[in-house]
Amino acid sequence: MRGLLPGYAFLGLIWAASAQVPRLNTLGLGAWTLVLALPTMLALWHQATVRRLVLLHQFHPGQGLYLWGSRRALAILWRATLAIVLSAAMLLQSRFFGRLEWSLLGLAPLLHLVLRQVLAAVTA
Repeated sequence: MRGLLPGYAFLGLIWAASAQVPRLNTLGLGAWTLVLALPTMLALWHQATVRRLVLLHQFHPGQGLYLWGSRRALAILWRATLAIVLSAAMLLQSRFFGRLEWSLLGLAPLLHLVLRQVLAAVTA
């Protein structure tokens, strides 16, 4: 149940931002885009860091291949750019959502929670 509150809070944030899109200037649109991209950026950065650490365990710390593999700046910038572009596209598209689309988005956190519990029970 703890995953529902952040999911619905994020959906509320998307709804509030999409309701303001027609009245926003470029600066406002950029600010909302960055606010909506922040959770995605954090998740992608975490994923990249964990993946990099797992891959670096095969090399000896302090050696050449370890130092070469520990560079992450380009990967982080790429993921940040991806999160911003996808958030901008989602924000601009969400303005045109109807009741059906918003209803389906409202079911997404609950459906995710149920599916996660079912899969956890099956794989345990």
